[in-house]
Amino acid sequence: MGDIRFEVVDPDAAVGEYLSATKPGIYVSIEQPEDDIRWLNGAQDIVIEEAAIDVLYSYPFNTVGPSEREVRLNGWIFNERAPNSRSFTRADLARVIAARYKQIYDAEYAEDAPVNRCYTYGKYEILKYDIGDLLLYNVWQIPGTNVYRLGIDF
Repeated sequence: MGDIRFEVVDPDAAVGEYLSATKPGIYVSIEQPEDDIRWLNGAQDIVIEEAAIDVLYSYPFNTVGPSEREVRLNGWIFNERAPNSRSFTRADLARVIAARYKQIYDAEYAEDAPVNRCYTYGKYEILKYDIGDLLLYNVWQIPGTNVYRLGIDF
């Protein structure tokens, strides 16, 4: 399976402007995914034909999960379920990833651990970035595994 990419095009954008068909956006906001999903090309295309997948969340965390597989892959693995219980569309994938990040950030802040702009000291040890800084640009299956990795930018 190849990379699953995200292309955001505003139908009202003039040719050559950012988010136009000639200059599409490549990111989906983690904090506000619906703002980008509304203009997401191929939003309803099925991109993963499985009812559930394991997804590795590693950025921007300074810790890894406790399982041997999480340590080996250097992150936290969560099982994500397709909303329709059959397969994931491009929009579904963006939504479940954004929802998981929200859950992780909420859990980190709920631990009442000391927090500063550069670092949290809870379970995930979030480095530098608030959830509003995170942008999803692709998803791909790690070769030889049933785990999907995320391309996250800021």
